Amino acid sequence: MNRALAGLALLILIDTTGSRAAEPQVGFVIEQPHTATAPPLGAEDMQRLAAGRPPRVDASIEMCCYLKDGFITYACTQCKYFHSSAPTLQFLFKQNVEFTVAGLVVPCDSQGLRVLRGPDGAIQQAMTEKTCCFVSANDKRITVERYQAPDCKVAEDGSMVRMSWAECNNRIEVRELAPGPEPNTRTFETKQFHPEHAAGKFNLYVTELSETAARSQVLTRIYKGEQAVPEALIRQELLQRVILKEGMGYRQIIKIEKLNPAGVMVPDTHVIETWRVEPNGGRRLADRQELIKPARDEDTAEEH
Repeated sequence: MNRALAGLALLILIDTTGSRAAEPQVGFVIEQPHTATAPPLGAEDMQRLAAGRPPRVDASIEMCCYLKDGFITYACTQCKYFHSSAPTLQFLFKQNVEFTVAGLVVPCDSQGLRVLRGPDGAIQQAMTEKTCCFVSANDKRITVERYQAPDCKVAEDGSMVRMSWAECNNRIEVRELAPGPEPNTRTFETKQFHPEHAAGKFNLYVTELSETAARSQVLTRIYKGEQAVPEALIRQELLQRVILKEGMGYRQIIKIEKLNPAGVMVPDTHVIETWRVEPNGGRRLADRQELIKPARDEDTAEEH
């Protein structure tokens, strides 16, 4: 009975038929669609280019999500078909952000994602038709937990609360490691837990952002289990940018190595891209060389 009532309360909350009773609860907003594939560079990155330094890089790690999990369907301007969204939350790591929820936790492919934010703009909760995510933090760790939406209910203030029987089906925790000996380097450790998986419940990501005068890069190592030890390494991804010597722009290098069935790390992707940047920050892909083509296109770690 309690589960049925919780499901009914959720249906009332997510009904988007347009009636007055179906309006979103106070505090929740429906996020706007994600940005363009290659948005213009901002003022700081344009200043870096003018000074002969490449644009910064960043790295993201997403929560697992259900496909077709959004509230809305949208028309694609590229292929002219209609798509159902699969919005979720992600951690976005950058060189110049503080270790706070407001700085690191952002929507990912956010069509139809309802978000509840605090006074500082930090995400406290996010929900779709099937999922409720709860964000918490202390000085050393930020945690996002995902629950099935029918296992949550609407509180009087319009926020979501977990029912007594609710079980977390995905948890992701992030902490920043102490600075190492190299300058201009930040390292984040992300632990992702999948209770529904019988084996390999934990994945550990170690994300290192670094800069020199000549290049900016991010290196992400993914380990099976909870320990960052060589024998547990299953994948590593490198994204590096260097300035172009001719004209305004940068060269981007993407490398991915994966563990093969024999237990050996082997190259899977090696791509070199040339990006031209206009005075207004707009950019376009001028050249792309696939020195090693990925086994599947979705495995690439491209950024723009």
